[in-house]
Amino acid sequence: MNFDALKSYRQYYNLRQTQVCAGLCPLSTYSRIEQGQTVPAFSLAEALFGRMGQEACTLSPVLSQADVRLTGLRLEIENMILNERLDEAVAALAQFEALLPKGQPLYQQILLYLKAELNHPDHMPSDISETEAEGQKEAAKELLLAAWKVTKGSNIISEDELYTPLEIRILLGLIHLESPAWNRTDLISQLELLIQKIDRYFTGRSAIELRTACMWEMICQGEKEWSDHDILEKTDEAIRSLSNWYDYRTTAKLHQKKAQVLARLTERPGDNAALREQCILECRMCYHIYETLHQDFRMQEIARFCLEKTGVDITVV
Repeated sequence: MNFDALKSYRQYYNLRQTQVCAGLCPLSTYSRIEQGQTVPAFSLAEALFGRMGQEACTLSPVLSQADVRLTGLRLEIENMILNERLDEAVAALAQFEALLPKGQPLYQQILLYLKAELNHPDHMPSDISETEAEGQKEAAKELLLAAWKVTKGSNIISEDELYTPLEIRILLGLIHLESPAWNRTDLISQLELLIQKIDRYFTGRSAIELRTACMWEMICQGEKEWSDHDILEKTDEAIRSLSNWYDYRTTAKLHQKKAQVLARLTERPGDNAALREQCILECRMCYHIYETLHQDFRMQEIARFCLEKTGVDITVV
């Protein structure tokens, strides 16, 4: 396969070869790939193009049958996790791990990330004990940190470095779970820098999803220091950015965040009738999105919240 496109993208963005391949492969290997002297494994090719915001569909000529199966399984697992079909995801992940080729650490990075996602606090059952929950959270942090170290050594978002979509998601997971490696006071500015990189190198749905994921994490981190009005403004901005895309789960999370902030504002002295009505509206929107996704647990969660904070039962039409 001719990898002129790799060189063209790199030159278009005025990047050095070392920026593109750092942590992925030796510079000498990357140079040979650009010159067409060697064909990389799909996992490496995907990561190299991904560092410059390019989709994997560009790489169909280097896909082996094993790559096709692994890529399909990965998408299935991510969809299962997204829709909280966790038992199915565990079984599919075991199949994914059994099929992994040896000597390809980038596939190991994917495996570690998917295992961390299954241990994420968002997917914990409601009846889990506090000790079990903390253990699951620590396991997710360790898995994400191991995944990060496959290709990255620093825990600083650098002006000079590039990040694949997977590296960005691993990074956001570490920040969200308050990994000691990312327990920094300037996380907001670090996330703003990451958004700048996404805006520069990524396009289409990938750009929207990654940018919104960063904005979501910025909102979560900003709650520690921003005013409620600032949080509402940032949340609205994130919702607007998703208006033309069908990322229902993230949209529901953003409406739920707005409802939480509005509920806090209604507890302040004064006439808060309008804020209460807006809180109920956000809860209803969130409830109906979760209903569309068939996520009964999330529906019950937002319904309980609305009843507790506003006295309104949104399950009654």
